Amino acid sequence: MSADGRRPDLGVLRRAGATTRQLLRYAAAETLLVVVLGAGLGLAVTVPPLLGMAAGLEQEVGAPVTLRLHWPVTTATMLATALLAITAAVLATRRAARRAASG
Repeated sequence: MSADGRRPDLGVLRRAGATTRQLLRYAAAETLLVVVLGAGLGLAVTVPPLLGMAAGLEQEVGAPVTLRLHWPVTTATMLATALLAITAAVLATRRAARRAASG
């Protein structure tokens, strides 16, 4: 859900005593959770077919074929995605929180 669509919810949280910092931390944590779940599901969906293709190729060529994931690149990509997503979520939430507080 977009931060602008959550403006009424942010207003309620502000009236209930939440600080801007708490709202931003909540948005960042929620975004990080979504990125981690997405990365985990992406790996869960990608690795089994790759293992199957490696096994099939091994049978065809008669030579050992192993699946190798380059973990430093995979990790760096996940971290960059998380950083970008958290930055966007925090900026959008901060803007929406200001609007919710003003009206």
